[in-house]
Amino acid sequence: MPSPTTIRAPSADAGMFSSGRSASVRATWRGPILQTAVPAILTIGLFLSTVFLIAMPAFERHLRSTQQETARSVAEAVVSLLASLEHEVAAGRLDREQAQEQALALVRTIRYGASGQEYLWVNDLEPRVIMHPYIEAVEGSSLMEISDVEGRPLLLAFRDVVASADQGGYVHYRWPRRDRAGTDEDKVSYVKLFAPWGWIVGTGVYLDDVEARVDAMTRSLTRLSVIILTAIVALSIFMIGHAVRRERLRLAAERDRREREQTLRAILDHTVQFIGMLAPDGEVLLVNRTALDFVGAHPRDVIGKPFWETPWWADSADTRRLIREAIASCRERAVPVVSHAQHTGRDGEVIEVDFSLSPILDADGQVVRLVAEGRDVTEAARLRQQLFQAQKLEAIGQLAGGVAHDFNNLLTSILGNAQFLYEEAAPESEEAGWAAAIIRASGRAAELTGQLLAFSRKGKFQDAAVDMHEVIREVLALLECSVDKRIALRSDLAATAPVVTGDPTQLQSALLNLGLNARDAMPEGGTLTFATRNLPAQRDPTATAPPAAAENDLEIAVTDTGTGITPEVRQRIFEPFFTTKGPGRGTGLGLAGVYGCVTNHGGAIDVSSEPGAGSTFSVRLPTSDRPIVTPDDPPAPLIRGAGRILVVEDEDAVRDLLDQALRRLGYETILCADGLAAEAVVREQADGIDLVILDLVMPRLGGAETFARLRAITSDLPVIIASGFSQNEAVEELRRAGAAGFLAKPYQMGQLSRAVQHHIRRRVAV
Repeated sequence: MPSPTTIRAPSADAGMFSSGRSASVRATWRGPILQTAVPAILTIGLFLSTVFLIAMPAFERHLRSTQQETARSVAEAVVSLLASLEHEVAAGRLDREQAQEQALALVRTIRYGASGQEYLWVNDLEPRVIMHPYIEAVEGSSLMEISDVEGRPLLLAFRDVVASADQGGYVHYRWPRRDRAGTDEDKVSYVKLFAPWGWIVGTGVYLDDVEARVDAMTRSLTRLSVIILTAIVALSIFMIGHAVRRERLRLAAERDRREREQTLRAILDHTVQFIGMLAPDGEVLLVNRTALDFVGAHPRDVIGKPFWETPWWADSADTRRLIREAIASCRERAVPVVSHAQHTGRDGEVIEVDFSLSPILDADGQVVRLVAEGRDVTEAARLRQQLFQAQKLEAIGQLAGGVAHDFNNLLTSILGNAQFLYEEAAPESEEAGWAAAIIRASGRAAELTGQLLAFSRKGKFQDAAVDMHEVIREVLALLECSVDKRIALRSDLAATAPVVTGDPTQLQSALLNLGLNARDAMPEGGTLTFATRNLPAQRDPTATAPPAAAENDLEIAVTDTGTGITPEVRQRIFEPFFTTKGPGRGTGLGLAGVYGCVTNHGGAIDVSSEPGAGSTFSVRLPTSDRPIVTPDDPPAPLIRGAGRILVVEDEDAVRDLLDQALRRLGYETILCADGLAAEAVVREQADGIDLVILDLVMPRLGGAETFARLRAITSDLPVIIASGFSQNEAVEELRRAGAAGFLAKPYQMGQLSRAVQHHIRRRVAV
């Protein structure tokens, strides 16, 4: 390592002091003005533009729309009133002439609007005036005799509008104001046809009313703007003065700092560490050659700058924030601070750095200087990060499982109540369709919670029939949105038996991981192909019985034309945490997860590759003849029965739902909120209980412990385990211990009724 050289800011000689002082004075005023006056001017301009170019036009449009909508609503309401009177006519309680007289009398009195001056009129289709509240003289006259101020037969226009499909609409025209004699103003009216009587009901508003309100608002805003602008100007002047005082204090402190810089210079002259000297506010005062060579920097690149804005940390905003906070902590607490940061080297390598800040105090205990020392801990940090990543994934998995469990309890209540609605509704009714839609939507929500549960545990989450061709198509659709356009996506789905048994979410994730891995191997573009074919089944060669002739495997080959894999890497490619990607670009868990998914599905995976010749990952899975179940099947019918059932469930909503459902199915119920209460009930009346539905996760006494205690009391009492978690090892253990069945939340009421009917203890008639 070369001998360290201390770098410091050049000092000014006496001849330069006067000019430097003048420049300092100018800087004292220039900065505050630029920082305060310019933003103030911009703020004023933005305020005025917002008020008079955006807010006021929007306000005017809103008023126009509101008044027009009011006119429409009033006309529509009156038409609805006419319809109710026509209903009375149809019922025989009124004759039409009476109904029309009542309608005209009521409509003639209707007024609305801010001033209460707006009104309605009624015409017919001949055209002829039926009623006008202010111009009764025109009632009964032909509409052809009435025109607007421009001579247009206005009421014919009304008739044309109501001839549309909506039987109504707006008409714009000019019309004299009743309250302003001799004044014609723009008006917009809404007319609506009441077809049974052949009446056209109309009402409207004068647009000048909107303009008057806008003018009043403009005057108010102008006065308010003057007050606000005056306050802004006064505040700006005050802030400039305050900023000038602060700047003067800063310059004085800077001069004092430079005078005492020599105090620590000897320390840097004798160190070979990555070390520097900082001011209390983080400004770099001195730095050794080792630190400069580390980033290939010149003294002018760092001296006088805040430490967090130097080349060591220029690549990361988060690191700059971390450095700034560490300096503040050391300055405010006057104690050493140890922290960690990252630096990206000139070759792109991320280097982990542990750095410490040690304060130098004056006689009063105030921090006057923050020695900074750093060392490279990249390798140790990489190991820590791998451990942290594994722990984080485990913690996220536990959280996801808990959220999915609680959400499945909610879905159980939603599904059950929707099933009640479905059963009560008439077949083919709208209500039945709505209930079925809720059930289908809840099923899709259950699929999402299933994905969370799949993420939260190892191994398969569910055993469903999965069409791998459909999975591949979904993966290709996802890859189209995430791969470089220079990569061509291909598929050759030749397998005639593409169905396997397993977890569709995990299988899709595994193939997506292979696709993304292939993408990373083709930085310059290429071709990515998913191909399938069926091969004879591969089974244990030591087995005594040969496989059935119909058995075969599905092979899925994921092939890329990328850089290929060396033999050394190929040997370790499925190891957890092994990755050839750069720091921060991979965890080493992707292919390890693929391997775990495939093996847990009873399959195998292999890779063939040569450097420069691309790679092929071959996944082999046993096929299945199970049918594909679609999620949109109608709700299963309910099976009724008889007997007494003990429900042990800590969630109130689920417990109440089970109570209602079982009683509707014909059963008697006993409800318990925890395992201790259930144990007491069974001890007292074991012979009178025909079935137990037991939640797996409960407070006080868990489901497994409760099951063991119930079995100790009576060994032949059937128990169905219910849980928002999957049928995992805990459930399988209870099944082996004698549990009658398992209900995975959320379940439909049809599933509940079938499970109860199948497992309930039949009483022997006496």
